[in-house]
Amino acid sequence: MEEEESQNYADANALSILAVDDSRLVRAVITQTLQERGYDTVEAGDGVEALDVLKKRHVDLVLLDLAMPVLDGPSMLERLRGEGDETPVILLTGKTETAVIANCIRSGISDYILKPVKQEELIDKVRKVIGGGVAVADDDGEFDDPQDKPAVLLVDDSEMVADNLREILPEGTWLESTTSADGAVALCTDMQFSKIVIDTEIPGQNSVELASKLGEMQNSAQIYGLYLRNVTDPLARSLEDGFSGFLVKPFETNQVNTLFEIEAHVGDLVVVEEGVVKILPSLDGSDDAEVYFSKVGELLGAAVEQIASDSYPEVILDVSEVPRTEVFPLFVESSLMLINEFGLGASVVGPETVLVGVDTGDVDVPVFQTVDQARVA
Repeated sequence: MEEEESQNYADANALSILAVDDSRLVRAVITQTLQERGYDTVEAGDGVEALDVLKKRHVDLVLLDLAMPVLDGPSMLERLRGEGDETPVILLTGKTETAVIANCIRSGISDYILKPVKQEELIDKVRKVIGGGVAVADDDGEFDDPQDKPAVLLVDDSEMVADNLREILPEGTWLESTTSADGAVALCTDMQFSKIVIDTEIPGQNSVELASKLGEMQNSAQIYGLYLRNVTDPLARSLEDGFSGFLVKPFETNQVNTLFEIEAHVGDLVVVEEGVVKILPSLDGSDDAEVYFSKVGELLGAAVEQIASDSYPEVILDVSEVPRTEVFPLFVESSLMLINEFGLGASVVGPETVLVGVDTGDVDVPVFQTVDQARVA
C-alpha cells in the first residue's frame, strides 16, 4: 500500500512536457521516450492546438516543431511570448535554418534539436533544460528506441484510404499519411520509413517522379505503387513504373499482411555469399507469382546493400531457379537497376535466354551458365 501511494505521488509530481508536431509518429516517438523516463506528456498537432492546451494546463517544457500547418513553430512562439508565457521551449527542426533558429533564440528558446530526433539527444537536452527523468533499460540492458518499430508512409489524396489501411496493418506498425507530395517530402525529411506506399492516381502529381524523389531521400525504404483493383496486371505495371511492388485498393487484408509482415533481412528466398545473390524458388511452392516476386523484391535490396557494404565491386545475380513467368523479364530488369543504383557492376547466372525481353540500357551485362564461371570471369 505504501509503495502504491509512493508511485501515485511520483506520477502526480512528474515534470510535464508538451510535444507539438504535425507528425503523429514524431509525437509518438517523443511521448514514449519521455514517458519511459518518468515525464508526463501531452501532445498537439499544430500551434493553435498547442496554445489551446497551454490555456488549460501547466507544462514545464514545450518541444516545438518548426514547420507545421495552421500555425508554425516560430509564429506560435511569438504569440506565446507575446502573452507573457515564458515556458521553456526546445525547437525541433528538420534542417539547420540558421536565420529562423536565430530569430527563435531571440524569442527565447532554450535549445533546438535536429530531426530525426535521436533518443539520447532528446533526453539529454530535456534534462539540461528542466531536469528530472529516470533511466529505463530493457531486459538486455539496452535502451528501447520506439523508432525501431516499422514505420510506413502512405501518400494518397484521400484521408479515408489511410484510415482503412491503418485498420488492417500488422500490430506495432506505425502509419504516417499525407495527401500531398509536399507533405510526403516533409515527412521523409523528419523520419525514416521502412515502406512507402504511393497512390498512382494523385491529381496534379506524377507519382513515379514522387517515388523517385522519396527513394533518393529514403534509400533503404521499399516503395510500393497503389493501384485500383481494375488495373490489369498491377505487378507488371508496378515494376515498369520502378516500384518495389504494389498494393491494390480497396485493400485486401491478405495482401497487406503478406507485404508488411516480411522482415527486410536476407534469408528464405534470397541467399548471399561472397558477392553472389541467389534467388531461390518458393520453399513450399504455394506462393503465386505476385506474392513470390513481392517477397523477393522485399529481400533483394538488403542483399545488394550487404554486398556493397562488404566492398564487392560486382553482384553476381543467380536467377537460374527463378520461376519463368511473364513478369520475369521485368523482375530481372528492376533487379539490375537496383544493383546499378548501388554503383555496382552486375552479371547474371541463368540460361542463355535469361536476358531476352530485359532492357539493360547501355550497360553490358554478361550471362553465365554457372556461378563458378561468373567468378572466374
